[in-house]
Amino acid sequence: MKSKIPVVVVLAVLAAAGAWFYLTPYRVYERMALAARSGDAAGLAQCVDMPALRESMKANVNARLTAEMARHGNGDPAAALGAAFASALVNPMVEALLTPESLATLIRNGLPPAGDAAAGGATTATTVSKRYEDYARFVVTVRRGGGESAPVVFTFHRHGLATWKLAALGLPP
Repeated sequence: MKSKIPVVVVLAVLAAAGAWFYLTPYRVYERMALAARSGDAAGLAQCVDMPALRESMKANVNARLTAEMARHGNGDPAAALGAAFASALVNPMVEALLTPESLATLIRNGLPPAGDAAAGGATTATTVSKRYEDYARFVVTVRRGGGESAPVVFTFHRHGLATWKLAALGLPP
């Protein structure tokens, strides 16, 4: 009987560690959301991999510029020159504008409001889905308006064994 107690304790500790390990990205997202809502830029910065996020935003903005120019350019040399000029401005703009404070504002505007109530007391339907894409990638998708609006997508990457940081942010068009 005494020999079974240590086995049960070890199994309980392993189960608790596994649950904690599994829930770490969920906790980081909630901590990030709370920091963004309260305007805590320092707390938010701890949850974000700023270099990876900046690179993600640069790629996102450049892809949108390219798609927009392809749609409206129609082979116009002036449009191609404008696209090249705009693309050259994207990198320094993202570097200068993407700060923990501006990120807090972006996230605050992309998250469901506390209590999910809109101005005037009416409620808005907001869908939040959280899922692992793989061992080292966790994605949170937020949709407002009952799932009919374009989503805001938060992508977290694992850093080390149990540390997660926001590495990409997909904004609606």
